[in-house]
Amino acid sequence: FFLMPHPDELKIREVFDAIETGQNKVAVKTCNALLTKNSRASQLARVLKAIALDRMGKDHQALEECAILQREVPTNEDVLRKLSYVYRSLNRTDLATVAYENAFNKEPTEELARGVFLAYARELRFNDQRSFSFKLMKQFPKCKQYYFWAAVSYIQQVSSEDLKPGNINIMMASRTLEKIEKQFSITTIEELRFMIYVYELMENYTAALELIEKYSALFKLPGDSQEMRAKLQMNLQNFAQAQQLYRELLVDLKKSNWAYLQKYIECQCLEKPITPEIAEDVLQVLQEIESAGDSSIPNRLVYLGRLQVHHLLYKANSSEDSLNILKNDMATYFKVFGSKPVCFRDVQMFLPHLPSDAAVSICKAYETVVMKESEQSEELSVKAVYRRVLLEKLKTKYKLYENLNNEKTQALVEEYLRIYRAALEIPSALSLKESERQYADDLIVLASHLYIDLYLRNGDSADLVRAIVIATMGLEKSKFNFNIKIVAMRAYCLLGALKPCYELYKTLETKHIQMDTFTHIVLSDAIGLRIPDCTEPIVFGMERFYTDSLREMPELVTYPYSKESYSRAREFRDFNDKISNSVQRAIHHVEYNLSEFINKATPAEAIEDLKFSEEKVLYKEEDYNKLYETADNSFWDDWHSIPELSSSYITSSATTLLTGMERLALAQARGNLLHLSKMILENEPLMAQDFFERFQSAYEKVSFDEVTKPMWHQLLLLFRFLTNALSIIGFLK
Repeated sequence: FFLMPHPDELKIREVFDAIETGQNKVAVKTCNALLTKNSRASQLARVLKAIALDRMGKDHQALEECAILQREVPTNEDVLRKLSYVYRSLNRTDLATVAYENAFNKEPTEELARGVFLAYARELRFNDQRSFSFKLMKQFPKCKQYYFWAAVSYIQQVSSEDLKPGNINIMMASRTLEKIEKQFSITTIEELRFMIYVYELMENYTAALELIEKYSALFKLPGDSQEMRAKLQMNLQNFAQAQQLYRELLVDLKKSNWAYLQKYIECQCLEKPITPEIAEDVLQVLQEIESAGDSSIPNRLVYLGRLQVHHLLYKANSSEDSLNILKNDMATYFKVFGSKPVCFRDVQMFLPHLPSDAAVSICKAYETVVMKESEQSEELSVKAVYRRVLLEKLKTKYKLYENLNNEKTQALVEEYLRIYRAALEIPSALSLKESERQYADDLIVLASHLYIDLYLRNGDSADLVRAIVIATMGLEKSKFNFNIKIVAMRAYCLLGALKPCYELYKTLETKHIQMDTFTHIVLSDAIGLRIPDCTEPIVFGMERFYTDSLREMPELVTYPYSKESYSRAREFRDFNDKISNSVQRAIHHVEYNLSEFINKATPAEAIEDLKFSEEKVLYKEEDYNKLYETADNSFWDDWHSIPELSSSYITSSATTLLTGMERLALAQARGNLLHLSKMILENEPLMAQDFFERFQSAYEKVSFDEVTKPMWHQLLLLFRFLTNALSIIGFLK
């Protein structure tokens, strides 16, 4: 009987369940009941009510509930955490900090003190972090963590441009760390890594090496100590010692790391062309690595290393003999690894740097080998398919299929489809899981590209339809193939068909950070083609991500302190800067708020909405110049043979063919248009004139196509008229 929960606790559980299941109205009703009877859980009930109101989109009411709770000065950590969550959601982290400060002033406990520090961290108030960490050090002198918080805060105060040895904050951080070592000693690898990081910023590499020697027992994984020491020895220009350490990593510890081999060569070349003597030494190391490994499994590092050595020799002397040796190495590499999907990207480290005729001759030599194997083999094998795919990628990349006419394009596509269908009949292909790729899927991508290339040269939309048909056929067998979906989406956008493009986009299940790094492939087209059923889900999905990031990013920034990952603090800060100031985020905010503005029923509603969101919509050129380009185009690296489908094109709209800078100028024009509309509605003639001039300046930087230019010109004339009319009315008044 005495273990039975209190009735108020049962009600609170009901509220939690209601919020978790999306029944926010039920949650608000239950919280109101608890607040009416002034229960002992009233503070928790009020903050849960604020969360439910926030999720219902009632931001102002949620803020009012938080203000009422704030006046009570809650000190319960659970209540404060939830209150902080609501404030972050409403983009008012400053009020969350005030809540923690008031709670600490009321009850100066260690738990609340940590809460205040982390609240400063969420707001990136590095100076306040540092000052408060010293208070913590005085109040709790036996806690080493607070000393590290002070040191990290010193480093966080420094801008990226000022991360230099003589910076006073870096020097103060190093002194704090010296005090920590003297008073507490270093007991974890993370503490050691952070100390080394600070010494590296100071360029005191000798002190960093001494630390590694002193605390070498903290390194648990073999090779970690040698890697750090090698890096520091290179900074000290002790290249012989660094070379020996990298040799130890490669040969003794059997670390097949391409970066180690590159550094080993760098230690000997010292930014000069490679010599035959150095090449001989590196080849000897590669031979030792190969001898120490399993002879039945080819070591990719060894083969790539030989390619790298002979490639550097060719760059140094440009002799025919060096080129022939490199060609032989390339032929050997194709023979051993040509059936591996990674082979194409591997050889891109070398082939693009050779004369075009040499690259073409290597492709043709490989073609001879592949065709001969095909003739001698009675059945198609998986390895044979991969070799043929590699060959076709190389021939496409190095323009052996450039400017094909209709007949040659059709013949090549039919050959690709013949191989693709034959690969489907390979016994192991029949047992592939639904989520796995078919062996010849890349031929589907190449075939689609051939028709897209034809369309870009001839302008016949029937070629786009053929590309889509081929991609659709590939997706029937490989429902989750990313590259096929991307090609189909681009073809649909070129055709002006946003609806099927959006249906494919949905199957990609874009989420989390991909909303910022990946949506560029479709956002510009969604804006240009603008079908509400397609455009709005894309834009609103991004809005959810950016809203969630307001809640999550401030919390992530605190992890280096709460999880004691001090050396990662700078990375978290830089990541926060990028995600908060990305090109994609800026463009999205313009389009989302334009959509919301257009859909408002009355001017009063439109003005109210703009007041809440106008800070998000950038309009100044200098603000756009500070943005980070976070678009990820690495998935497109295999297919750069068509310039219009290379990375730079993917970031722009298929319907308008804008460059990256024009895309920003267009966003700036539309952002100014939004602010201009607000000034007109609020009857502010001077501000309206200023925004119109900004709008016109951005408008003149965009190269509109012949279809959309007349519409934009009419829009410009309309807003010029409205702005002038507003000025005249103001003058008459």
